[in-house]
Amino acid sequence: MKKLISLILAAIMIASVTAFSVSAAETYPLDSPFVDVKKSRWSYDAIVYASEKGYMDGVGGGKFNPAAPMTRAMVVTVLYRREGEPEVTFKNAFSDVKDGKWYSKAVIWAESRGIVNGISDGIFDPNGKITREQLVTMLHRYCDVKLLDVSKRADLDAFADKNKIHSYAAESFAWAVGEGLISGMTKDTAAPRDNATREQFAMILKRFDDAPFVLKERGSVTEKGRTAEYIIKYPEGYDHKEKRPLLVFLHGSGSSGTGLDELYNNSFFTEIAKVEDFPFIVLAPQLDEVTDDRLAWFERRFVLNPMIRDVVSSREVDEHHVYIMGTSLGGYGTWYYAGAMNDVFAAAVPICGGASTSTAKDLVNVPIWAFHGTEDEAVPYHLSVDMVNAVNDAGGNAKLTSFEGIGHGGWDEVYHDPAVYQWMLGYSK
Repeated sequence: MKKLISLILAAIMIASVTAFSVSAAETYPLDSPFVDVKKSRWSYDAIVYASEKGYMDGVGGGKFNPAAPMTRAMVVTVLYRREGEPEVTFKNAFSDVKDGKWYSKAVIWAESRGIVNGISDGIFDPNGKITREQLVTMLHRYCDVKLLDVSKRADLDAFADKNKIHSYAAESFAWAVGEGLISGMTKDTAAPRDNATREQFAMILKRFDDAPFVLKERGSVTEKGRTAEYIIKYPEGYDHKEKRPLLVFLHGSGSSGTGLDELYNNSFFTEIAKVEDFPFIVLAPQLDEVTDDRLAWFERRFVLNPMIRDVVSSREVDEHHVYIMGTSLGGYGTWYYAGAMNDVFAAAVPICGGASTSTAKDLVNVPIWAFHGTEDEAVPYHLSVDMVNAVNDAGGNAKLTSFEGIGHGGWDEVYHDPAVYQWMLGYSK
């Protein structure tokens, strides 16, 4: 009898455990990363996406807390992670952002890039809740510094509460709705001053990554007081669907200035139009003042380095095929950036430029094809000779084409030579 009772009790226990397991699986699927995010929840896919991409973490105890409000520190940390957590070299501008906090580097990075401002002089308020209009304003700035086209706008008249959108956020809100990143809280309410929740931000992130953003074809970037205007030129007939190689072009002193007119008139653009099936997206920044300073491009490194990396990270650029070419002052710049960003550039073409041979060690992994006139008095010919020899002596791969009897010039012949671009494309990262 006792044995029978024991068997019955065991059966009941097994049934109970089985019933509990089925119930738990129905409530929280085994493939859910968080116990408080049901698979039936409207934001489930977005939360899983944000988690798998490493953008957002849980709050502890296996929970995501989807309806909890986002804070200012959380938002900049997510954007910082999306950028791959780049090195932070600028000083902290906020007294309430202490060193060593989980958000410290992210806040310093976001402020240095112009993505965020403080709520008052020297105050960031990292734990402050962020509203929907504040969030889209941050995202708008983020896109702008990444050189993405943010010109799209939606008509907000469908929202009965559109007058509640603060003036500073109006364009950003219209942009976010136009891009499909954000929608109304109801059919006719935008709720711009409501706090943005963690699940809402996860959904925005997924939509953001899925959005077919294109690069802005002209604009400017400012980093710590330095501004650089730029041109982005797409290949003829490009449909923005497949990735293309990128060519960074650094001009000489004659194309310096503001407004981009001098840069548009550079013969580089005329000559590459002669190259059949020219495949490159071109990024051409402009020096903002006329100068003969051979360090001019080097002195813009704090604005150009992030500008180049932002373009390389865009959905349109093949990050394995990125090249740099420059003439005269731009030739000096090409030598410098090829070495300083040797993790980015697959090959470099400096024309009538030069550099210190001490930098040759930084160029051993970047193939170089230099060009220089033998009678150049503005930038001595031997500078290219010395650099090519130094790179090769260091174990690199450099060659020099000499323009016999030519002074400071000859670059148009390089610009329209298909063999130069075929040589470039033979190398990748």
